[in-house]
Amino acid sequence: MTHMARSRSEDRKAGVDWWETNPLVYDRWGREPIEAKPGSREYFSEIDERLFRAVEPATENGGRPFGAWIPYDRLRGKRVLDLGCGSGVHAGLLAANGARVAACDLTQSATRLTKTRMEVGRTAAAVARADAAALPFSDGAFDLVWSWGVIHHSSRMDGCVAEIARVLRPGGEARVMVYNRDSIGYWVNIVLLKGLLLGRLAYLSRRELADEHSDGHIAAFLTRRGAAGLFRRCFDRVTVQVWGQRSEALPLPRRLRRALLSVIPDALIRAVVRRLGGFLFVIARKG
Repeated sequence: MTHMARSRSEDRKAGVDWWETNPLVYDRWGREPIEAKPGSREYFSEIDERLFRAVEPATENGGRPFGAWIPYDRLRGKRVLDLGCGSGVHAGLLAANGARVAACDLTQSATRLTKTRMEVGRTAAAVARADAAALPFSDGAFDLVWSWGVIHHSSRMDGCVAEIARVLRPGGEARVMVYNRDSIGYWVNIVLLKGLLLGRLAYLSRRELADEHSDGHIAAFLTRRGAAGLFRRCFDRVTVQVWGQRSEALPLPRRLRRALLSVIPDALIRAVVRRLGGFLFVIARKG
């Protein structure tokens, strides 16, 4: 069944099934399995280490993980929603820095992982299972909505953005990461290697190809203009910046890439991922 032929309810069910089977613990796409006991402090530490290492260029603002994007100095006492909490990495960071955190995810496996992380880390967050396109929160409930790599896995991205805007107070802010279509990873790894060299574009659309070779049942890739337009329907001020992972700077086999990245100056890596990285980071302000 093609992407266009599926109903939204079918996409939602398939999305739930995919993420229940493949919880986001960063052990896919060639990574070694995590050996620590699931749910242990060591288990969550390994998840964090893998993610923070991958997004090292975003580690600014005093060297804190995601310091380029998380406004740590403005979190204390603020009501923050972690939309699509996965294994609870960001919920933990937000709560540890003084935010009053609510976290939600589409799957039971993710909400269970996040609750366990909060208990292990002795941090507080209200964790609930919820669809990003139909949030169970009141209007204006939050000062900040944070979402890292979530809404592009929904067939209702417009509905997700509308819900983000609804649950933000006037003057509130959304900080959301989505996939970048104008990236090295999209054009080299998906379109060129998988699509053209392997001949898969002969019977799949680019959208179907991206779905097949990315996390999730659906994986939409947006341009900067497309992402900005999506959020401007519901927000007054929108900025979109490009970011990415270190590994994206060199689309080469893993061992060769690692060897070369170890000798390439960080400034050059940052310059590449800020122009051609796989992430679009949206900051949208309401009112």
